[in-house]
Amino acid sequence: MKLAKVFFVTMGFFLILSALLAVRHQTHFLMADNSSQIDQQIEQIDREIAELEDMKRGYEARAIRHENLGQMQQSESKYTLETRRHYQLAEQNREIAEKIQLDIDRLQEKKQALLKKKKGIFG
Repeated sequence: MKLAKVFFVTMGFFLILSALLAVRHQTHFLMADNSSQIDQQIEQIDREIAELEDMKRGYEARAIRHENLGQMQQSESKYTLETRRHYQLAEQNREIAEKIQLDIDRLQEKKQALLKKKKGIFG
């Protein structure tokens, strides 16, 4: 009778232990799946940031080019309207570059939030 009692207690212990391990494994699997989604979101954000930085560099380059053209034509009186137009275009390109930088900053904040969330899952 004592042997049967020990057997059932031990078997019950192992069943409870295996159930807890299964729950833990399922939780780890769900966390890993969530982490995978976060990794994909981070990769997408990185691609968007790279694309926006390329666009920003393009607008900054155009701004510099228009400013240089305006400076070259500034000394000649017959180009005053064209000079003014180059300076306006340079300013417009700088404004667009600043707006793109704001978008880049917003995406970087989102990326940092995702990294914190990922660290919270495994941290």
